[in-house]
Amino acid sequence: MIRIKLLLDSTEIYIKVNPNDSIRKGIEHVFNKNNLLLSQYILFYNGVVLSLKLSFEDIGISDGDTLDCSHKPINNYSPPLSTVFMTSTNSYYTQNNSIINSHFLF
Repeated sequence: MIRIKLLLDSTEIYIKVNPNDSIRKGIEHVFNKNNLLLSQYILFYNGVVLSLKLSFEDIGISDGDTLDCSHKPINNYSPPLSTVFMTSTNSYYTQNNSIINSHFLF
């Protein structure tokens, strides 16, 4: 078991998770307890958007690390292609501060 910090709506929540569990399985109870829909949030680790299907071990999270949660844009808005830039880490950076790595897409 590892202890991680979930940053949810500016609230720090500390939870214990099994590194082999999927991200969904590890954090879903927090959302359910707070009457929130996990499907309305995007999760980030080190600035990279995460797939809920990956395990904590897959993303390399360790004890004491933080997962950031952010509301999904309304109507799943995607910025125009002209606002998307490639970075040296093969992640895509947009002007609205979204960072997307194709390896971790939903």
